[in-house]
Amino acid sequence: TYSGWGTELELAILRTLMEKQGADYSQVRIINQSAGNYIASMELEADFAWIYYGWDGVNCDLQDYPIDFIPLQSIEPDLDFYSPLIITNEKTLAERPDLIRRFLKATQRGYLDAMEDPQGAVDSLLNAAPGLDPELLLASQLYLNDHYVDDAAYWGAMSGQTWIRFAGWMDQHQLLDRPIDVLKAFDTSFLPGAEDG
Repeated sequence: TYSGWGTELELAILRTLMEKQGADYSQVRIINQSAGNYIASMELEADFAWIYYGWDGVNCDLQDYPIDFIPLQSIEPDLDFYSPLIITNEKTLAERPDLIRRFLKATQRGYLDAMEDPQGAVDSLLNAAPGLDPELLLASQLYLNDHYVDDAAYWGAMSGQTWIRFAGWMDQHQLLDRPIDVLKAFDTSFLPGAEDG
C-alpha cells in the first residue's frame, strides 16, 4: 500500500519509478494519507510513501525509525526539479516589479539568516508556533542548511535545463494540457544576486 496525496503528478512519478525498476504499478494499492506524519502512516496504513527528507527523513533519524530513502532523480534523472517554488503572475511582475524584488530580498535574507543562525531561526519559528518540536525543527534546519543553495551561484538560482528535462518528462506522461516554453515560464532576474551571477 502506497500512502500519498493522490495528485496526477505524484502518481505519474510513482508509476515511472516503479516501471524503471521493473515493478508492476497495477499491483499497488494507493490511498490518501490520513495519518499526521510518515511514521504514523507506516504504522497504521501503508508500506511506503513519498517524503521530504528534510522533515520526515530527519524525524525518522531522530526517532531511530529505519527507512530506505531513494531520491527520485537517482532512478529517473528527469525528476530532478526545484522545490519549494515562489510563484506570482505576469501582471504583478509587470506592474509591481519593485514589490517582487523587495519580497525576494526579504525572503533571501530569511533563508541566509537561517543558514547563519539555525538556532535563532528555530527560536523565531517557535515564537510564532510554540507547539512544534524544537529538536525536530533544529535537526531539520541543520539538514536544510546544506540544500538552500547547493551548487547554485546564489540563493534561488535555477537552471533552465533542469526545467526543460522535467517539462519534457511531464509532456511525455500527458501531464501538460499543451507544450510550454519552459524558458519563458520562470524568471530569476528579480532575485538578489541575479545581476551578479
